[in-house]
Amino acid sequence: ASAPYRLRLGFSSLGLQGVEHLGIFGGQEAEGHDAARADGEVALAVEGAPDRHGLVYPGGYGERDVVYGTTVDASAPQQVADAADPHTRYTCSGWLGTGSAPASGSTNAVAFAIVTNSTLTWLWSTHHYLDVNAAGSGETDVSSGWRELDEVIEVAATASSDCMFVKWTGDV
Repeated sequence: ASAPYRLRLGFSSLGLQGVEHLGIFGGQEAEGHDAARADGEVALAVEGAPDRHGLVYPGGYGERDVVYGTTVDASAPQQVADAADPHTRYTCSGWLGTGSAPASGSTNAVAFAIVTNSTLTWLWSTHHYLDVNAAGSGETDVSSGWRELDEVIEVAATASSDCMFVKWTGDV
């Protein structure tokens, strides 16, 4: 058999560089129990980073008023398909919170009693489907599957005996 021919693939995008939460509503920074308004409500802002994906509970993305002391049971779908590209999907990798929401978590659900203005940001990672096929007489050392954005994949192609590697084809 001949030596393997290697191809290095990388998915790239701006991706999540960092998310900063100020917890500011109506021009005033939320602090402790004093954040409840006279009507007994506090604000909850729900966001997605780096973008909004899927239907999140409760009430979707955006800002809403919640009764002071209410238990917020929040969740996001584990995975969301990209409607425009069947080779792309988004996976909920956790959340960040401010105010009454816990600071962070690595699940797609969180519950907390809300007593101050709060933010909940669902964190999404992007995955692309890598389709690997060997044409002719040979093989590759990587199988097809979902790969995370910015993941580098090295694929080696090895020709069968009495054959030779010719070229990589496709969107590489």
